[in-house]
Amino acid sequence: RLFACSEANKKILVSALGSNTFYFLYTTFSDIRHLNVADIKNFYLGKDMKLEQRELLQIYCDELMESYSNNLEWRQCNYKGSIGKCDVPFYRQSASFDVIRKIDCALSKHYGFTEEELDFIINYDIKYRMGDALFEK
Repeated sequence: RLFACSEANKKILVSALGSNTFYFLYTTFSDIRHLNVADIKNFYLGKDMKLEQRELLQIYCDELMESYSNNLEWRQCNYKGSIGKCDVPFYRQSASFDVIRKIDCALSKHYGFTEEELDFIINYDIKYRMGDALFEK
């Protein structure tokens, strides 16, 4: 579990963890199989984030959660053993691409990314992450 000292900080954290920026760092510095507390702690957001970025990330958190809810798919999985068949939620990242891009833009201002760095992060591993659905627009 993750804990935040306020609702605002929780929304900022959720936005940041849903970003391409976090995904890039996660795939670069982790084993890509397990999300560990260290992976999150090493994603420094800092207390010096400007109010404008903090407010935007809170708004984008609400948009991201709404997008996830609106685009949720239930898939049936068949597990061996006593579990058997069960329905699991599947969140399609591609359906939330626009709001994830906005989150990355807000984070890029906080971290001082250049336009080239932001473009790299947004498009990093995009075919795998967003799939064919991204190109069907």
